Amino acid sequence: MKDIILVLAPTKSQQIEAIKNIATDYEVLLQDELEEADAERVRIIYGWNNSDDFKALAATFSNLKWVQAISAGVDYIPDQIKTSNDIYVTNASGIHAIPISETVFAYILASNRNLFYSQIAQTKNEWDKPDPTSFKSLTGKSILVYGAGNIGEEIARLAKAFRMNTIGVNTSGKEREHFDQMFALEKSQGAISQADYIVNALPATELTNDLFDQSFFNEMKESALFINIGRGQAVDEEALKKALEEDKIAGAYLDVFKTEPLPADSPLWQLKNLLISPHITGVVEHFRDEIFPIFEENLVHFMQHHEPIRNIVESDKGY
Repeated sequence: MKDIILVLAPTKSQQIEAIKNIATDYEVLLQDELEEADAERVRIIYGWNNSDDFKALAATFSNLKWVQAISAGVDYIPDQIKTSNDIYVTNASGIHAIPISETVFAYILASNRNLFYSQIAQTKNEWDKPDPTSFKSLTGKSILVYGAGNIGEEIARLAKAFRMNTIGVNTSGKEREHFDQMFALEKSQGAISQADYIVNALPATELTNDLFDQSFFNEMKESALFINIGRGQAVDEEALKKALEEDKIAGAYLDVFKTEPLPADSPLWQLKNLLISPHITGVVEHFRDEIFPIFEENLVHFMQHHEPIRNIVESDKGY
């Protein structure tokens, strides 16, 4: 019996054929084609299914050697897989930078140019002009990005086109392209009060749990916006709710949450100065074409050397 490549990621028919042509000694199955009896033959997984039923089934994949995630963050993949010395986990770091960065500026520009105000007025058939002093320009404003990786650098690159000041935070404080200033994470507190816009693009790690807490929001300007396109566990949601209700900050945009989907009874839904999007900032129309080359390159290498070569996640870091 052949080992199995289990395809869970969105794929085109020609991509499935490419997998079969590269891995001729493997059987390629979609999830609905997999039987429980096949569990011990699953060696490679392309994509992931975060349902409890699948995670329980995946725990029986005793021959599993490699999981190719289709996201940059892999916090949703079970720890027993991520921390195993016998299983490789690779991510899709790099492919989401452009759509996520564009969404960040969609949030900012819509707020600065009062588009939400005009949309509400339109639903009432009202020709209602906002207060002229509420319109803002990005020129000279400062954006602080936590996570100066591929996504963070693309955010900073776009920010420079708007003639903004760019401040970045990473674990080391090492200089990165398009950032005017860089801070190490543990030394970044002084940068908070400088920023007009703060973006979280950090992965989920023990260091980032509830990083954005009440003391953090207390340091922000009252006119500043907070944007989270990283991971939900980084934000103390109760502290953010309090900061928004008390107008300690001007507003927030959240695409990720500690619990997803966000429960219908969450008080976050009712906040007038918070916009919620359902974890969609990385979505783009040609997503399948963007992610597949990473898997394809890794698959070719795996067939030859029994290991992937690109975007390997370090188990001790989580990214």
